[in-house]
Amino acid sequence: MIVAAHPDDELLWFGSVLKDVEHVILVFRRSWGDPELGARRRAALDQHPHPRITCLDIDEAGSFGCADWKNPRPDDVGVAFSLSPDLRGAKRRSKRAISAVTGSDPAPGFSVAADYRRNYALIRSRLADELAAGMNVFTHAPWGEYGHEDHVQVFRVLESLRDEIGFTLGVSNYCTERSFPLAARYFPASPVSYIRLPVDPTIASRWPRSIAGPGAGPGPTTGAGSTTNASWKRRGSASGIPCRSAT
Repeated sequence: MIVAAHPDDELLWFGSVLKDVEHVILVFRRSWGDPELGARRRAALDQHPHPRITCLDIDEAGSFGCADWKNPRPDDVGVAFSLSPDLRGAKRRSKRAISAVTGSDPAPGFSVAADYRRNYALIRSRLADELAAGMNVFTHAPWGEYGHEDHVQVFRVLESLRDEIGFTLGVSNYCTERSFPLAARYFPASPVSYIRLPVDPTIASRWPRSIAGPGAGPGPTTGAGSTTNASWKRRGSASGIPCRSAT
């Protein structure tokens, strides 16, 4: 199984195993910053080449860029925020006032931090019934690849469920300068073996276009998704991935 945050993440970070997994679960669809994005993503998912793909249809909290990536601090629902959410909350209040006048769809709650915390509980409750002991599950890196707060949150949810249920967890190992301060906390003290597999170009060519949202990473022809896509996996280990816990 692949569990990815946004439509397009399943190919960008897990394109090497996409054709082999039985089930793909995507967490988020709608974004308050782009009201039309949810519909575009829904249309793209209806054309998705994978035979079994599920979207949990959870609204994005608008968390991208809210953490202090120079000094990131994991917390109980993902990664701790800096002061950025306060500024974003002010934008939401303005958007809600405009919506009240125009009659358009209202913005989500005023607090990005509250929505982010709410999303952790929603994701956890909706994924719990999909997972079972002995499964192989692939998801985002603990540092969110290039530093996306939603990706970190999805990992933290699955980390918690893995400890409770007992499946094997594999993660992407893509890292950037932005996310390195958090990634370094997870690097193992001794060398480990990584699994590196090629992306099937036929899968990439059939991937629906124009569905990336705010904070989207490299496209399917660049970065991690171009010719190879690496995941970490350690079967039967206590941690499920070859990394140490962040402190």
